[in-house]
Amino acid sequence: MRKLICEVQQMRLYHLLRSTTFVCGMMLLPVTAVGAQKNVIQQTRPVGLIKGSVTSDSGEPLTGVTVKVSGGGNGTVTDIDGNFSVNAAPGSLLTFSYTGFKPQTVKAQEGMQVVLQSSVNDLNEVVVVGYGTQKKANLTGAVASVNGSVLENRPISNIGQGLQGVVPNLNVSMGHGGAPGAGASFNVRGTTSLNGGEPLVLVDNVQMDANLVNPDDIESISVLKDAASAAIYGARAAYGVILITTKKGKLNSRPTVQFSASGYWQSPAVEMHNVNSLDYLKMIDIAYQNSGGSGHYFNPLVYEYTEKYVNGTYDQPVFFDKSYSAFKYGYNGNTDWWNELYKTSFSQIYNASISGGSQKTRYYVSLGSNNQGGILKATDENTISTTPTSTSPLSLLLGWKYRLRLRIRIQPRCTPLVVQLQ
Repeated sequence: MRKLICEVQQMRLYHLLRSTTFVCGMMLLPVTAVGAQKNVIQQTRPVGLIKGSVTSDSGEPLTGVTVKVSGGGNGTVTDIDGNFSVNAAPGSLLTFSYTGFKPQTVKAQEGMQVVLQSSVNDLNEVVVVGYGTQKKANLTGAVASVNGSVLENRPISNIGQGLQGVVPNLNVSMGHGGAPGAGASFNVRGTTSLNGGEPLVLVDNVQMDANLVNPDDIESISVLKDAASAAIYGARAAYGVILITTKKGKLNSRPTVQFSASGYWQSPAVEMHNVNSLDYLKMIDIAYQNSGGSGHYFNPLVYEYTEKYVNGTYDQPVFFDKSYSAFKYGYNGNTDWWNELYKTSFSQIYNASISGGSQKTRYYVSLGSNNQGGILKATDENTISTTPTSTSPLSLLLGWKYRLRLRIRIQPRCTPLVVQLQ
């Protein structure tokens, strides 16, 4: 009896599952049929040859524009006159893309004319201007950057002194043994060629001597080290490029006045004072006698006048005696030539600047004075430099900027006044 009841319950459950499956199938059947019918309609849409043209927003035909059918593998590019032809169904979506222009998607139709709008941002990302402001991401090869703050608050008279030991693989050599007013020469990564070579130096995108720039006016320095920089600046940059950017005023800012003063002393690390005249004469006599001579090496009058000069009974460093010579003076002085040639010098540097700007105009004016003293007497130098810079709506309209560099060098040596104007 129990077995019969279980079989009846299983039969009822089986019929219930079959009924449920049939009902669900009937409910899904119309939706599936409609979807299938819709797919058939899309697949059977007629495909034809769509022709058209592509121009820029200025009306010029664009060559090489990529035309692609959305959702399909068909595609083509425009010819030299901007015309194209592609296999696509009328009403399908065509995507047009071109470097420097915004991509555009339109519906396909016969004789269509597409106008692409230029994109300034894309141009900035693709085109690299040689003599212009560069982003670090756009520069290829080895690049080293130095902020202007590295040169600030340091008693340096030129850029070369500030870059020594700061940029790897940049060799800085001071001319004339580091004498006051001597410029620096630069070398990137050692030997260049048999005839030598120096890196290209650009100050605000203009080639000039880096020694003429006041270190206090520098905002940043970038050094391009390898030959890849020649792809941007040409063959002149085969030995590297040094990009120097100077400070400028800021728009919509109040006038800012800055002043700095620094000073430092210099003296020889080792002093070499000579012996007095009497000791010198005795040493010469000993060397003369050791080599086989006898008596004094010099005329006896030299010893006599020298002893008188050292004791204070004779006040002239030279003497004239016919028994010594009828044509020339004899020397009997006790001069310390170290004290006559060298000294402890004091140098002082002053820099003042004012900068600011309005809504459309900005300015920067600087004045620097560098009174540099040397450890050799009569080698001091005083340098005065000024850099007025201004940018106005008129200059922006004409495409130029006003910048004047005036550098005056005053030397106490027998050289004329040097004025350098840029």
